Amino acid sequence: MDKEIERELSGGAPRYTMAQIALHWLTVLLVIEQYGTSGAVLRTHSYRPLGHHPDPFDQALHSVHTRAGLPIFGLVVIRLVLRALFGVPQWRDPLSPWRLRLSTIVQYALYFVLLAQPVTGAIAIYAWWPMSAAHKALFWALVVLVALHLGGATLAFVTRPRETLFCITGLNLSSR
Repeated sequence: MDKEIERELSGGAPRYTMAQIALHWLTVLLVIEQYGTSGAVLRTHSYRPLGHHPDPFDQALHSVHTRAGLPIFGLVVIRLVLRALFGVPQWRDPLSPWRLRLSTIVQYALYFVLLAQPVTGAIAIYAWWPMSAAHKALFWALVVLVALHLGGATLAFVTRPRETLFCITGLNLSSR
């Protein structure tokens, strides 16, 4: 991509690196997978007190769910390291202070919840089942945070479409 166009779109600051972009979308896919398989975990555990054996497909989904937490944890740690090393793009026209503050709070809250979810899930599965209450509460916190994140991303896209797409995908949609 032409360096002049990069400077125009990102205000001279770098965009997210391709590694940051790829890790973001891989994390998104794994979180979607976690939501898709979480019901199987509940069904698998609900059969035990009744003396029934859970459905083998639910057991397979339960296994996928429990094993995908560790990669999410690792990806988030790597993302935080890359964020510390490379920073985040700066908007050509800075955000208002309240939007910048809210955006920063939501970002770090997302990182916290994405780190806490696998930890509480592992504790619930392998050590102490009552931790599943915290795991479930974090699920709802993640739903709220993702909604806020998507709302902010939508607002950014509506108000700054080229700049937003360039920062989060690396794509340059300008016509030459």
